[in-house]
Amino acid sequence: MAPPVAAAAPVSSPAVVPPPVPAPPAPRPVPQSAAEPEPEPAPAPSPSPTPKPAPVRTAAPSRTPAPPASPSPTPVAVTPPPAPAPEPPAPVPPTPEPVPSPVVTPPIPPAPARDFWADALPFFNPGGNRVPPAGPSLRHGGGWVWQRDAVRIGDRRYRHGLSVHAPSSTTVDLNRSCRSFDAVAGLDDLTLPGARAVFSVLGEDGTALWTSPQLRAGDPPVAVHVPLAGLGSVRLTVTPLRGPWAGSVVGDWAQARFSCV
Repeated sequence: MAPPVAAAAPVSSPAVVPPPVPAPPAPRPVPQSAAEPEPEPAPAPSPSPTPKPAPVRTAAPSRTPAPPASPSPTPVAVTPPPAPAPEPPAPVPPTPEPVPSPVVTPPIPPAPARDFWADALPFFNPGGNRVPPAGPSLRHGGGWVWQRDAVRIGDRRYRHGLSVHAPSSTTVDLNRSCRSFDAVAGLDDLTLPGARAVFSVLGEDGTALWTSPQLRAGDPPVAVHVPLAGLGSVRLTVTPLRGPWAGSVVGDWAQARFSCV
């Protein structure tokens, strides 16, 4: 192989350039000898199989006991410091209890009385299953009885009157609780002059509850008042006194009324 030829330098000016010195020839390359191949390594021996280890019987794990419970802390009572004793309050004078005024219970007024006039009383004979009236009633006992709306005694007129012919006995059954019997008694002006009689009010047992003095025809009447508490009936009697005119006696129970409750 021929060495390369160097190129000529360019001419910059017409100056005279000395002739070039030829460059020394390039050294020839020395051929390299081929490298010897490296020897192949010997194959590694096959590893013998590793024997399997025999299974080892593992003992069952024992149950681990639970750790004992931690004891809870016992609370410690904290005693607070004693509070300072309060100052005693100022004594307050006791207030006197009011004295209650006495309660005066008014007495229960008695039931109003009801008046039953003798000249308006019904005639009733008790017995059997007959029911008595609600108020006093008359019962015949002897002689006739005349209920009149006006009578005259001693030349004085009275609006209510119960006239009887003596001798007479008229029973009044009260049939309720009664308080009193009030009337004026005397000989009616129809009686002949000179006749005399005695008026009486008798209890159930025949006891005289009231008796008049001897009354003559023309005398003023006398007042009658008989308490009736506890009585069930009374008897009104007129008894003539002996004399030529005894059979003409007409007695009057004027303004006769029974006060009952």
